[in-house]
Amino acid sequence: MIASRLPPSRFLGSVATSIHTPSFNCFVSTVRGILFSRWQTLIVSGDPDVDKDCKAFARFFYRRGLGETDVRKIHDALAAALNDVGESGMTLENATDSLLVDAPFSEFFRLGIIEPPIRQK
Repeated sequence: MIASRLPPSRFLGSVATSIHTPSFNCFVSTVRGILFSRWQTLIVSGDPDVDKDCKAFARFFYRRGLGETDVRKIHDALAAALNDVGESGMTLENATDSLLVDAPFSEFFRLGIIEPPIRQK
């Protein structure tokens, strides 16, 4: 279930969502980069509020010039999609991979609106 949604920050407009499912907990944070003003989403394995071990899991970038409203809509859709597949028993790795092939995200990737996730080491 979506455990919490942080309101947009006043300074950069960043948003974040905590997701707790039977398969995984994760934290999804979308921020605008300060240096190049390019939006990015970081998926963290674990929720920092409840899990001792949290680590960056995947990151992806949005096309330059994409508006804040559109980015927030994609963030919310991403959080909902991760929540849905986590509730069905899918691991976070498989859930992230499913974004590449399932609509609407496959279209976002195909059209270059967002870049495919980069796995963090």
